Amino acid sequence: MKVIHFHRVSSTNTVALDLARREPDPHCLVVRADRQSGGRGQHGRRFASPAGGLYCSLVLCPRLELARLAMVTLAAGVGCCLALEETAALAPRLKWPNDLYLADRKLAGILTETAPVTAAATSVPVVIGIGMNVNNTAFDMPPELREGIVSLRDMTGRSFDLDRLLRNVVLRVREAVRLLENEPAALLDRWRQRDCLVGRRIELSSPGRSLRGQALGLADDGRYRLLAADGSEHLVLAGSLRPVPGEGGDLERGEGRLL
Repeated sequence: MKVIHFHRVSSTNTVALDLARREPDPHCLVVRADRQSGGRGQHGRRFASPAGGLYCSLVLCPRLELARLAMVTLAAGVGCCLALEETAALAPRLKWPNDLYLADRKLAGILTETAPVTAAATSVPVVIGIGMNVNNTAFDMPPELREGIVSLRDMTGRSFDLDRLLRNVVLRVREAVRLLENEPAALLDRWRQRDCLVGRRIELSSPGRSLRGQALGLADDGRYRLLAADGSEHLVLAGSLRPVPGEGGDLERGEGRLL
């Protein structure tokens, strides 16, 4: 893999998207930064990026039809979990579609974007942006975010080698994307094993719509299944999912969309 390391950038995804447009073969290109001045999450929300975190964007060209490209986000989540299970001996959970949690607090977020392609292109470059709280602490975050944030240092009391963690994250994410290419059902099963919402009472919020029900888990196409009080099942493509306060915890609200 080719790693381009910056001290500070606006956003690793922005840099990676630009490089993916210009590189003749952007596959397995990694952009990493010590800090981001304009890190972003889903729907353009600001992503706080204090020193000590792992901020990187991986460019891949997966062999997937367009209908399944959205599930790269799910594969990246599985890969990040596997890397942390090995490196930190922790067991993070996944919150659909793009967040990692420990002890009901957000540990990492994933932002997946596709780069523009030329008419001659045979595959679509996908940029997988990962922001992970590692050697920073919750107190390094803006005050309004601290209650819902956790880091590896907060959980273990020790610091981690960011270079080693980056290598393991990239390795496991690449493996998870390959699994998605070849055995999508197996990849989805690994995601389901780490689902932090399934079985809980949850609330869906999206523009002009609010719905409560039971989380049934991941559908085979990567959407999320919600069982409403009237017995109807809803397949969620976009919006905010969170446990209903007082009924199984109160994970930080976060919007998401499959790509």
